[in-house]
Amino acid sequence: LGMNYYVLALAVSGDRSYAGGAFRTAGGSAVNYIAQWDGSSWSALGSGMSDRVNALAVAGGTLYAGGAFTTAGGSAANDIAQWDGNRWSALGPGMNGWVDALAVSGGTLYAGGLFTAAGGSTANYIAQWDGSGWSALGPGMGGSVYALAVSGSTLYAGGGFTTAGGNAANYIALWDGSGWSALGSGMNNPVYALVVSGGTLYAGGRFTTAGGTISHYAAGAVINPQLILTQPQFTDHQFQFTLSGPAGSNGVIYATTNPAAGTWAPLATNPMHLGSAIFTDTQATNYPVRYYRALLTP
Repeated sequence: LGMNYYVLALAVSGDRSYAGGAFRTAGGSAVNYIAQWDGSSWSALGSGMSDRVNALAVAGGTLYAGGAFTTAGGSAANDIAQWDGNRWSALGPGMNGWVDALAVSGGTLYAGGLFTAAGGSTANYIAQWDGSGWSALGPGMGGSVYALAVSGSTLYAGGGFTTAGGNAANYIALWDGSGWSALGSGMNNPVYALVVSGGTLYAGGRFTTAGGTISHYAAGAVINPQLILTQPQFTDHQFQFTLSGPAGSNGVIYATTNPAAGTWAPLATNPMHLGSAIFTDTQATNYPVRYYRALLTP
């Protein structure tokens, strides 16, 4: 019989499948915006939520749900909650706006959406939960986050934003644990879906160009190849190093005076026609200290 209205999120754990959305019944039975499938029938997860579920993620025996609700299992839970197999519980004070995307990596849960506060503290459209409290990911984004994906220690975010960490990032960006970076020139319209498979990040959305190339509503980018910074030297009041990576790719150089702040400024894009390029910072002496990093783009 399925559901009586939209399904907006799915997750699978073992022999269980979970669905969240705007529906109130599943398989003909009453369920409030979330349900589980055991292979033969649908059933409710407690008394469910007070409103729509937009995102689901599973880690171990815990199911996380994000959405536009204010209660989960009959108890207060602001837009995000967890199900331990028996009951719902809140994740601290939750958010001050909708949660539209969730991703889990190790012991960290990432949430993105339309909120500007998580756990009562400022968190612009994205935040992380470490099991006991919420914290921001640097300055966050300049607009809503609709999609998240994790690969190793890297978090990818897509949405309606045009800045990430205070720097230009057109609808897609990455977080490396300390700061945000753009993925090349990004897209020309919002990104609504992200997934990582092998060494490729796939994106879907309302865009018609990706990285300046015509790409109608879907695109992929290789994310595993690495850039290596070698042979640093400081001569004639200039700092210089060699950037090595896949031939034909581009290396975008970023710099900051404070990595902990999570704000990295793009300095230059270096084409590596033969697999390497030399970067020279002519402004290095204007700063008491400066840190550098590079991002590989097609």
